[in-house]
Amino acid sequence: MNISVHEDHPGREGPTNAISPEIRYHIIIHSHYDPAWFTVREETKRLLKPYFAKIFSLLDRYPEYKFVFDCQTQVVEDYLDNFEAETRKEKEGKLRSFIREGRFVVGPYYTGVDWNLSGSAVLRKNLLFGTRDARALGWPGKFAGWTIDQFGFPAQSWQIHKSFGINKIVLWRGLGVDPEEVNTELALVSPDGSRILGKWLFIQGYRFGLYLGKFQEIAVRRLLQEGRKALPFSMIKDVLIMDGYEGEPEPDNPVALVREIVKLGGSAAITTPLQYLEKIEEELQLDDLPRIEGYQDFGYYSPVLKGVFSSRQYLKQSHRACDALLTKWLDPFCFIAQSFGIRQNWGKLEGLWRSLIRMASHDEIGGCGIDDVHRESQEVYRRIFRDSQTILMRNLNTITANINTSMGSEESLPFVLFNPLVRDRETCASITLQVPEDWKHFKVLSDEGKKIPWQLNSRTADRVELIILTADPVPSLGYKTYYLRKTGRSVEAPPIDPVTAGKNWMENGRLKITINSDGTFSLFDKALGKEYNGLGYFIVEPDRGDTYDYSHIQHGRVFSTRGKEATLSCLSRGPLCARFRIDHVIELPSEISQDRENWGTETVSCPFTITIHIYSGSPRVDLDLQLANKGKDRRVRICFPADIPTNELSVARQYDVAKVPINGKYLSPRQKKKSRQKSVGWCSAGWIWFLSGPRWFSIGPTYLTITADSLS
Repeated sequence: MNISVHEDHPGREGPTNAISPEIRYHIIIHSHYDPAWFTVREETKRLLKPYFAKIFSLLDRYPEYKFVFDCQTQVVEDYLDNFEAETRKEKEGKLRSFIREGRFVVGPYYTGVDWNLSGSAVLRKNLLFGTRDARALGWPGKFAGWTIDQFGFPAQSWQIHKSFGINKIVLWRGLGVDPEEVNTELALVSPDGSRILGKWLFIQGYRFGLYLGKFQEIAVRRLLQEGRKALPFSMIKDVLIMDGYEGEPEPDNPVALVREIVKLGGSAAITTPLQYLEKIEEELQLDDLPRIEGYQDFGYYSPVLKGVFSSRQYLKQSHRACDALLTKWLDPFCFIAQSFGIRQNWGKLEGLWRSLIRMASHDEIGGCGIDDVHRESQEVYRRIFRDSQTILMRNLNTITANINTSMGSEESLPFVLFNPLVRDRETCASITLQVPEDWKHFKVLSDEGKKIPWQLNSRTADRVELIILTADPVPSLGYKTYYLRKTGRSVEAPPIDPVTAGKNWMENGRLKITINSDGTFSLFDKALGKEYNGLGYFIVEPDRGDTYDYSHIQHGRVFSTRGKEATLSCLSRGPLCARFRIDHVIELPSEISQDRENWGTETVSCPFTITIHIYSGSPRVDLDLQLANKGKDRRVRICFPADIPTNELSVARQYDVAKVPINGKYLSPRQKKKSRQKSVGWCSAGWIWFLSGPRWFSIGPTYLTITADSLS
């Protein structure tokens, strides 16, 4: 293959006199792997067969050729799944030989997860499985991080990497770099002080060198031009060229280009992420680099696509439910059950985690793929949840069967509460029991014979739903036994702090809730003597965006439940829990207009429901929200105007609490300082959701706390 070296073009610098031996060009040939985005997983898998065949051909022909397939080991799984046993063995053997040579890069990740939407345990296990898989495939050296298309990062991302021995990374989106101090070599610092080296792809992204070698007539000039773009923002003369994209039909071959540059007296090589980052380490010290700290979701130099936080909320809810079940219940109680002598299928447990991590791929959990992709995702989530529950209940039932319940009698029904937390827990718990129909009256006792406060929620034939107050703490990662005992009359042990309720109010010793005719409510904090008014109203705005981003319509009407009559029902009045249900019906446009400049003319009735709970002794208010979303092209929010003077919100992130400025997320400390000097904001929370799920909030003198299954 011959690369043409052209004479100078008018207005362009000719390639021959621009080549400098001091500038070294490092080309990474790669492909970003989205297993389910523009098509479903099975189709993507099939596309891997011809692509890998071309990679193997290039690796066989050129000893200097190297390839990076997004540093994910799932791509190897997906490729090998295309073959029957004998052929699979042959293909795997060939791939292993290239991996052992360090020319086909695998790991440290199992999947290219979304670092913002994934659970904390998913981030760790993704690296755990990825590094383990890579070692099993023969990867010989250290690992480098590679997060070239993730939509921002929690502050603890670098500590998580470093805990796996990874102290350098190539990354792109989300970094909040001071625009007056742009530099592509950075020190990424986590809250605990952990630091790793970062190579930031800046405005060029991960595809600017795509098919550099394919178009031979302009290859040299393109290479030099990209170097001229990058050098002003770098502290070294080692230029990184990203030759790849995603879904491209074949890998590039820049071997002839590299040889031509060397022939012309320049320096160029095909490299790997680790080799390039080690080159930076040879020339620079972390102490000399700009520090990047805190939650990184800045979109000034590259879009971070924050709309994925609220796109297809059912995916986030499903992921959260499966993650909580695996993390808080299945993992710990599998180990506890093992200590009881109950054998565990650890391969099955790992398979459930791997399935969940696959669903955390940034386009899948982000909800920005085609509809068929996300229909399949829901089926996977259902399977994960069903299989996890089956294993968990087997373990809990076996443990329960070995618990001594001799304190009971023939007219006692024992039941066990398990606590998955790492701290003792004293709380109100909702339980459902199957009770003989002739048990008209009963009481609840602890295993020490102590009367336990309880409240009947409902009873249908032999099915009884109760709320009990555990009274004594349930031990961490342990259990406590209780008894429902038949009596001649129901015996209730009143709680120390009973809940009471009236026509439109409920209270305990900590707070009082008063519900207004429009469905908003007031919260009175008894300890502080302070009242917060007008909480919990909905607003609906037109949205002409897509699954990546919300797009505001300037003149579109904003609908609100505030000031409109709501229907109020009292569901329970205490003494452990009081509940009210608030129903709204809003007539809303069914969609935006065809020109996407305003609402359309057709309308549809949409019911909104809030169920508010308070519990004995708790400063917390629980809300269950439901929306029958019969239309589209809308953003729905529920608002809690707390009127607390503050400049920032504290937002829970993975292993961290992020500080988010209310008046906007500014790129540089200098801009943030100007904002603080200008004004002090007021705390008002507005969140987006689409499906029902529990959420709660509490208010203190300087804070408003809101948690939810699906917030944006």
